[in-house]
Amino acid sequence: MFLSSRALCLSVVLMPLLVGAPARATTEHAYTAEAGLVRVDRRNADFDTRLAVVGPVPAAGARITQVSYRWRYENPQPGMSVMLCQERGRCIDVTDAGERRTAAFAGSDPSRPFYFRTRVGGKGGMLPLLGHSAQIIVNWTE
Repeated sequence: MFLSSRALCLSVVLMPLLVGAPARATTEHAYTAEAGLVRVDRRNADFDTRLAVVGPVPAAGARITQVSYRWRYENPQPGMSVMLCQERGRCIDVTDAGERRTAAFAGSDPSRPFYFRTRVGGKGGMLPLLGHSAQIIVNWTE
């Protein structure tokens, strides 16, 4: 079957509209950041452990897909809370899970650093919390 010149002309004009623009390939990236958790030696105060962005700076428009984290204190105490936060962003409570993967930061800018915020609430004296390691793995796409 042969196409008429009019049908051929329409197919040439309309085909790009039907196919659409080519999909932009996304590239997956990750960085790992580690630090020693700060010593917590008084109640009702925030103690922050900062984790720097490591490696090449993510491009403008890059977005986090997931974050894995790990933290550990030698002697956890009643009233202790640990939050994982992103600068100028949200915080999530990670007190009950010293190691996990989360999508809570999905869609956020991976060039903004993270930090762990530790606090021991309550009254009276306390034994200092001795910090061990803190680690995050930030996955993102560009």
